[in-house]
Amino acid sequence: MTDPTDPIRATDPIDAVPAPRPSLRDIWQAAVGADGRLPPETELADLLGMGRNSVREVLIRLEAEGYIARRHGAGTFANPAAMDIGVRIDRTMEFAEVVRGLGHEARVELLEAGWVSPSPDIVEKLQVRDGYLVYRTCKRWLADGHPVMYAEDFIPAPRKVAVDAAKSVLVIAERANGHVTEWVSSLVEAQVAGDRADDLGVGRSTPLLRLEQVGVSRIGTRCWLAREYHSGSAGPLPLRYGLVRTVLPGIEETVDFAARG
Repeated sequence: MTDPTDPIRATDPIDAVPAPRPSLRDIWQAAVGADGRLPPETELADLLGMGRNSVREVLIRLEAEGYIARRHGAGTFANPAAMDIGVRIDRTMEFAEVVRGLGHEARVELLEAGWVSPSPDIVEKLQVRDGYLVYRTCKRWLADGHPVMYAEDFIPAPRKVAVDAAKSVLVIAERANGHVTEWVSSLVEAQVAGDRADDLGVGRSTPLLRLEQVGVSRIGTRCWLAREYHSGSAGPLPLRYGLVRTVLPGIEETVDFAARG
């Protein structure tokens, strides 16, 4: 999902502390190059010029992202493989920032925008009420001038309101239907480019990574639906996609039991 206003993902948590002090990324990379162990929270707070509670919050986010693992009585350890993945599909982050982070020039094009009546499949996905309209946008992300992602967003609303189509889906949704997104549920599948071929500059039989994502509010309202099509390694500018999963304590026993069963 692409959103520059996400309060957590507006900046990478590992870049949470700016210069001139050492950044958390600097400390993390130093740990990777040494024994993998990060300094204790108190020492980190002194190094970064942050309160201990703020440091603890950042570490919680880093652990959730798979950058670190914290083990009671053993310490905090950096994951040396976390940065090997170019595009992490397990994160909610503005895709243009992902592209820039990989060293490419990023540009976003607004292709279409406007109010439409929801189709039956959109009604089902968003649980739209009778009389609701949908604000639809189509955008394309380019890296160094090459199309790498196409997205179609659908935002339900009880009536037409003035919105800025160039804004993120979260901002448009809050303006259109008044709901703040708390969670994003994603379905991942592969498909051939087909009708998206021209949008991404690939052949019609080229495999794409398709993400269908739904934003959900704190009270369970479905705020928006986004369909993203990524050319990934099949496009003219290959981008490596992947995710990081944390191994939970006791998973070995679960696997062994399943194998014996």
